[in-house]
Amino acid sequence: MTATGNRESSTAASPPWGSYLLSLLLPLLLLIVVAAVALQRLQGDINFTLSKRDSLQDISGLYQEVLLLQQMRGLDQLVVQGSNSAVLDSRIGKLEQHFSEGLNAWIKQSHSRNSGVVQQLANLNFQLLSRSTLPRDTDVVSRFAWFTHHIEGMQLSITHLAFDTGLLLDTEQESYLLADMLISHLPALTEAQGSLRGVTAGLAAKGGSSRTDQEWFEGRVLVIEERLQDLEHVWRLLSVQAPKQAIALQQQLALVTTTSRELIDSYIVILASGGSDYTQEELLQLFDEGSHAISITAQFYGGISARLAQLFDERIATLQRERLLLMISGVMVLLTILYLARGFIRGSRRVMEALLQGEGRQRAVQRIAGVGYWNWDLQRRELEWSPELYGIFGWEPVSFPPEGERLVAAIHPDDQQRVRLLLIEVLRSYVRDYRTEYRIVREDGTIRHLIERGEVLRDAAARPVRMIGAVLDITEYRMAGADGMRDYVE
Repeated sequence: MTATGNRESSTAASPPWGSYLLSLLLPLLLLIVVAAVALQRLQGDINFTLSKRDSLQDISGLYQEVLLLQQMRGLDQLVVQGSNSAVLDSRIGKLEQHFSEGLNAWIKQSHSRNSGVVQQLANLNFQLLSRSTLPRDTDVVSRFAWFTHHIEGMQLSITHLAFDTGLLLDTEQESYLLADMLISHLPALTEAQGSLRGVTAGLAAKGGSSRTDQEWFEGRVLVIEERLQDLEHVWRLLSVQAPKQAIALQQQLALVTTTSRELIDSYIVILASGGSDYTQEELLQLFDEGSHAISITAQFYGGISARLAQLFDERIATLQRERLLLMISGVMVLLTILYLARGFIRGSRRVMEALLQGEGRQRAVQRIAGVGYWNWDLQRRELEWSPELYGIFGWEPVSFPPEGERLVAAIHPDDQQRVRLLLIEVLRSYVRDYRTEYRIVREDGTIRHLIERGEVLRDAAARPVRMIGAVLDITEYRMAGADGMRDYVE
């Protein structure tokens, strides 16, 4: 009697509107979450690329300041070797003013958030203006080393900026090789050229050359040859990874190589003349020959910088189009779902009840797969799980502290080794994110099918510092044969 009364009451009751609406809202919420994560990811990539493009401007500006400091070093060698004159003093004074104004402008307009680099450059500017730490005029070698020390410091600042913004961590081979030429190889070549220019001009002003002078000169010639070989090696790699870029840069590279070796030959002849006396005008002409070779290298630098900026602009435009398409697609899907919901709600009660009568269909609609999240701090070796992750693996929520081995141990034996190897490979390589599918065996013996997506966060040195991920239970979709949902999750 009681059972019969319950059946009658159930028949007379209204259709389960709440359950139906919940079954619509859950996939809608899942869609919103997935779309929000995708949009956030795209926006993050856009911001990251914008940061690299801004860093490229900062680095190019500092490179120009380095070239000025190299000129000051070379002219200083002429002065301390006894060729002091009003012309040289005026030229050095203009360089110092230009350098100081340019460095102050860079500090004000820089996009860099590295306060250490900014402070270091400000201190350098002060030291150059005050000459408080510059060795005495008679100490030729120490003065040369003083300028060289600050030039190396500025180049190190350029490297720090490149790592801070990810410019030297770019995953695209084409842009990485171009950035490597800008950050490492071309500055090293211009420094070798500038060093040779300063040494040769100083020795010519001194008149005569000892065995030590010869060795000093020959050492700088060897450095230039090494830098040219390094540059040609990178160009060969570029010709494999990005043939169009390599072909476009081939003529400029050949000009840089030819000009550098012609400069070496010219300086060898000058040094071989030994005790020849050079006038002030001839010494400056000798110095300007070296400056010409450096300007050719600087033009090559500018060409590569322009090409790299163009690559970043194209990448940003592509990401922005993808973001726009994703937003439009998301709005269209949202409107479609809302329209269908409105149509179902306004539909006849008979159709609603017919849709909800089937046990299997009701489960397919109402049992949305659970999503669990995890966060692994690799430096502190701390692992966090969301309560949902416990439920997915069949454990009581927060019944024990998160344990990575316990999680892996629950993976099906046939899938366990594959998942372990995947995680090891992700941590060792430069992969940013990954996706995998595997089965787990709960303590009651039931098998569940899961999809896991994860992302590796790295520091400026590309070392992994944190992993985050989400696990989605797709067992019901597999059992129901929901291929469309599975493709959407993938």
